[in-house]
Amino acid sequence: MTKTILLGITLAAVVGVSMALTAYAFDKPYMTGLTDSVVNGPLVSTVTVSSSASNIPAHTFDLAGFAWGLTGSPTGADLFAITTHHGVKDSTQRPNQWHAHNVAVTPCVDVTCVAELCVVDLQNSPISKINVKQNTLTATLPTSSVSGTLVAGVVPADIIVEPKCGITDIGGSPSGLRLGLDVV
Repeated sequence: MTKTILLGITLAAVVGVSMALTAYAFDKPYMTGLTDSVVNGPLVSTVTVSSSASNIPAHTFDLAGFAWGLTGSPTGADLFAITTHHGVKDSTQRPNQWHAHNVAVTPCVDVTCVAELCVVDLQNSPISKINVKQNTLTATLPTSSVSGTLVAGVVPADIIVEPKCGITDIGGSPSGLRLGLDVV
């Protein structure tokens, strides 16, 4: 419980700063001109995303990510995401760099939503080897750590506070935040 409260406070502080900075409309050229590939193997799966517009930064203060759809998820996860949100520690694996999540989402149906998707639950942080080299990010992970079968068709998104979304859970515990994904 204490861990969830501390995470909520950290998330609130970082997201508050990110909301203040969004007025400056930071451009993320690495999230444009994307191509991707997905390999679902019996033991190891790999996702790759490349940007024709810019190099993908190995380290960034962006609150953003790349997501792939999942089918047949026994946990209800809808997306496998590689995210970055420096300063927000929701993972023990590379918390201030690119890291992985199985994510449950729902559409934001209110017409005033900025986000297209509401983050219902960050279910877990699958251990994955993530390599960023110039304009390409590749993640390799045990197939068993993905909540379903990966589907090609990468979706880039900013992680934002969305007041029209419900409270986001982290591993099934309420975070106190209403997070959304604003698809780029």
